[in-house]
Amino acid sequence: MLIDFTTIQHNKQHNADIDYTTIQHNKQLNADIDFTTIQHNKQLNADIDFTTIQHNKQLNADIDFTTIQHNKQLNADIDFTTIQHNKQLNADIDFTTIQHNKQLNADIDFTTIQHNKQLNADIDFTTIQHNKQLNADIDFTTIQHNKQLNADIDFTTIQHNKQLNADIDFTTIQHNKQLNADIDFTTIQHNKQLNADIDFTTIQHNKQLNADIDFTTIQHNKQLNADIDFTTIQHNKQLNADIDFTTIQHNKQLNADIDFTTIQHNKQLNADIDFTTIQHNKQLNADIDFTTIQHNKQLNADIDFTTIQHNKQLNADIDFTTIQHNKQLNADIDFTTIQHNKQLNADIDFTTIQHNKQLNADIDFTTIQHNKQLNADIDFTTIQHNKQLNADIDFTTIQHNKQLNADIDFTTIQHNKQLNADIDFTTIKHNNQLNANIDFTTIQHNKQLNADKDFTTIQHNKQLNADIDFTTIQHNKQLNADKDFTTIQHNK
Repeated sequence: MLIDFTTIQHNKQHNADIDYTTIQHNKQLNADIDFTTIQHNKQLNADIDFTTIQHNKQLNADIDFTTIQHNKQLNADIDFTTIQHNKQLNADIDFTTIQHNKQLNADIDFTTIQHNKQLNADIDFTTIQHNKQLNADIDFTTIQHNKQLNADIDFTTIQHNKQLNADIDFTTIQHNKQLNADIDFTTIQHNKQLNADIDFTTIQHNKQLNADIDFTTIQHNKQLNADIDFTTIQHNKQLNADIDFTTIQHNKQLNADIDFTTIQHNKQLNADIDFTTIQHNKQLNADIDFTTIQHNKQLNADIDFTTIQHNKQLNADIDFTTIQHNKQLNADIDFTTIQHNKQLNADIDFTTIQHNKQLNADIDFTTIQHNKQLNADIDFTTIQHNKQLNADIDFTTIQHNKQLNADIDFTTIQHNKQLNADIDFTTIKHNNQLNANIDFTTIQHNKQLNADKDFTTIQHNKQLNADIDFTTIQHNKQLNADKDFTTIQHNK
């Protein structure tokens, strides 16, 4: 039985000699224990008790001790016995995730979780446990009680709102739940963050006005302590049933009364204009020129002017004409996403994008454009040229690494790409973040030694500026073909 010494070697990062004898002894205990991963947790110089792990391994073979061991990083000994006990309670409890929440040094009460687990199997206790980060004990009993009230209440989301140390009144929620089953009380509860009690009765009353009004969203706007005039909303609701007044109401945050009449008038201009979203942009107190939008709407029906309008937050007028012109260049260019990158007040050169778009339709220029946030002009021509070299090179990912203002040598990548098509040069290029030039020639030479070596992973370890001795790796590769030498290299 071959021991994966290479992974073990990975743990030599802290100059702690690994006791191969002990590992070998335990290796015989159970072949499927991943001691190498366990060893990885030796980073805190805390000796791993292989004996205890072995004992528990016999208790239940499917416990992922390695992940549990990973949580020893907080110097909190994991009680394998307790975990094992609960493991038998219900196999689908993700104890490792729960254990992860031990980061706040708050012992997890597996007994309580076990008890509640039996109450209702579909409660996501792990998410609930995650909210213990605020040192607010979660009352599983109360949650369980309400769980029986109506199965579709997302208590975990409600619990998340306990961040303000404001106890959630499950009784009130339950009472109102009976009033109308389709009220999203969890969203309403979310608004308790402002310590403003929500008047469920009023909401319920208006719920009867028109069933399709999203009162929970309206309630969200109570953040400004400005009572919502449900009567006015109801009146306008009769004007046109498909106007989303709730979203419009959301804009009352600026204390600027919305002129429903004007919106109604423009609604007649073109039924598929989403005026509510446009209205949302009134946050800058800049009146929206509905006439201009209407005029452009006629130019091309599939332009999402509402999203474009959203970018008016930078007080930079959007040139609808230019966008329209480019829209005709190629219908699948997402100009709205590109426009979003105008946040840096850097005009986007639609002409260049258009030109390159014709070169190869499957280049994601919008993603590339996103990287203009660093004010580093992207050389579309160079990318295009290399795109022709091999279609499966993800240049956008490579471009993303331009964050360090280190020009990517596409020529070298192209040359090596021809050497062996399955080398992931983009991943290698990602390691250029340390400004350490990667010796593609050496990697290529060794690539011929054995095709299944993951040299990119090896290259990743060049972060310590320690030259990799490929010769030694090659020599050892012949000793045992299934050793993961790349992982060893990582430990240099």
